[in-house]
Amino acid sequence: MNSITTISLTTLLLCSVSSNLLAQTAITNSSWYIMPSAAVFMPDSGFGLDGNGAAFGITLGRSLSQEWDIQISTKYGHQNSNGLNYQQNTLGADVLYMFNREKVRPFLLVGAGYQEDRVSSSFPNGDASGYAPYINGGLGVQISLDEPWTLQLDFRRERGYLKSDSFNSNRNNNNYVSVGLSYAFD
Repeated sequence: MNSITTISLTTLLLCSVSSNLLAQTAITNSSWYIMPSAAVFMPDSGFGLDGNGAAFGITLGRSLSQEWDIQISTKYGHQNSNGLNYQQNTLGADVLYMFNREKVRPFLLVGAGYQEDRVSSSFPNGDASGYAPYINGGLGVQISLDEPWTLQLDFRRERGYLKSDSFNSNRNNNNYVSVGLSYAFD
């Protein structure tokens, strides 16, 4: 099975699980929330970069049940080193398994989405760009502050399936360590 089919099936499964959980389980707090975030961005070494960069994102999320949340997000990451400028834009959906709904809520996440990667260089013919699907997994914690505010800290590893022949590899593994502050609408 090729990677596109696998990612498509994974996304379909995540949506199906989310819909079934919403239909079958009583929701503890069904309000939507919005969360801006900032992150330390660790690009794959295959892009020829050293060190870490910065990333910023925005997430729209909702509690589906006592155990599950869904988050739809976009983010932009950027890193400069070794005469290279690397940028990544992503759009994806994550399902979070919440271990509890106490003040401190640890969780695991899994998700899929689409990414755009761009590498530009001060050297001739050093530019590359492409779009690709990705899958990701991670862990984190939400800390309830005063209603309606919640702090979220997480680590995620994204595995992209690059399609462009411009890159030296057909896969990349980028890491993000993020902190976000969410605001619940209800």
